[in-house]
Amino acid sequence: MTVILAIDPGTTQSGWVLLDGSRILDAAIEDNAAVRARLRDWHDGARVGEVPFLGAVVVERIEPRYGLNVGWETIRTCEFVGALGEAAHPLPVALLRRSDILRHLGVAARGAADPGVRAALMDRWGGAASVRKGGPLHGITTHLWAALSVAVTWTDMSPAEREAARLR
Repeated sequence: MTVILAIDPGTTQSGWVLLDGSRILDAAIEDNAAVRARLRDWHDGARVGEVPFLGAVVVERIEPRYGLNVGWETIRTCEFVGALGEAAHPLPVALLRRSDILRHLGVAARGAADPGVRAALMDRWGGAASVRKGGPLHGITTHLWAALSVAVTWTDMSPAEREAARLR
């Protein structure tokens, strides 16, 4: 089993999801320092509970939007994405653009992107019942929806698409 660590980076906190392709193994929202420390602990191929191998680290890439000013929070988040790449070495690291994730999930409307992502992921895992206690998405909230969307997109990509997204 190859496990994907997908991260939705933030300025001070990030959401992460461990996915084995069809099952969410673990997920959390943590301070960025804790995420980096956790990643360093995992990258040597050591077991993560029952997880035998962390095969890739996939991070949502910050993408420029023309006409918008970039503030310090965005710059700090970009810096954190770079720090994640360093902390993950020697594991493969890939960056996925939010626009590609939205397109993959069939979410077109900019203003309704977050609710659209949530709805697409709930549909994939069984609808409204998937978020109820005992459902596969129970406990997935806020940043974790975005992290899960990264994991799902990566899992569905072809090997050539994955190679193109890899951080060099």
